[in-house]
Amino acid sequence: IRRMTRDLDIPVRIEIGPIVREDDGLALSSRNAYLSDSERERARSLSRGLFAARAAFEDEGVVNADRLKARVRGTMRDADVEPEYIELVDPDTLDDLEDARAGAVMAIAARVGDTRLIDNVILGQQA
Repeated sequence: IRRMTRDLDIPVRIEIGPIVREDDGLALSSRNAYLSDSERERARSLSRGLFAARAAFEDEGVVNADRLKARVRGTMRDADVEPEYIELVDPDTLDDLEDARAGAVMAIAARVGDTRLIDNVILGQQA
């Protein structure tokens, strides 16, 4: 995104900050109010899956994007949540990556009930 704004000479300054999370790990969002208690528990699988992928990268040295996505997908499957997408992307271009590196972004979207949720983590960066 930074490169795009620079290349297109768009007068925008992008400030990247950490995801604010609720105590249970769910990304803070006004959409969370739409979740029932059981949906909220299932929704936690998004952050749990992302944290599992980050741990696989940082602690186990897993770099293959498909293997990292499988970690996320498995955690979500256990909670009966189907992702709309799980992507590993370059933070500047948002191009898909086949292999992870520090600073890469693992991003996800999924519906829990009628609520669409999004979340992401930056690999190699503890929150």
